[in-house]
Amino acid sequence: MKSEIDNNSSSKDQHLLRAMLYETLTLINRAENVTSTVNADTEIAVLRYIAAFQKQVNEDFETHCDVKHYADILCITPNYLNKIITQHLGMSTKQYILNRAINEAKRLLIYTSLSITEISEKLHFNTTSYFVRLFRKSVGDTPSQFREYNRQ
Repeated sequence: MKSEIDNNSSSKDQHLLRAMLYETLTLINRAENVTSTVNADTEIAVLRYIAAFQKQVNEDFETHCDVKHYADILCITPNYLNKIITQHLGMSTKQYILNRAINEAKRLLIYTSLSITEISEKLHFNTTSYFVRLFRKSVGDTPSQFREYNRQ
């Protein structure tokens, strides 16, 4: 368009070409603004899903440890939930839920006199040995050791 404007001697054609160039640049600018607005809206929606997920985990982690439960509540697929949690929190959805349960187990070990079996049952782990194995993998100590070190 620029070369047409420079090479064309008729001022009438130059004005028409300048108007077309201006319209083209305006449309490109609008398209960029729409794209950035859509991206911002998408990011806001993702952050709302994450906040709702975290709130729901805090309410339900003792009874539900499956990703499908939380995805169903948020009306999204488990894969999409895992994708956004991994991107924004740096861990899988399952790991986030497990971390919340382990943190609650730590709290119960320090501030209550519940047995390890009772804590395991309260947090709905399949077996006490499974709970101990996950706790040790996550914390580095067995629940008994953790309780002993942190009660002093």
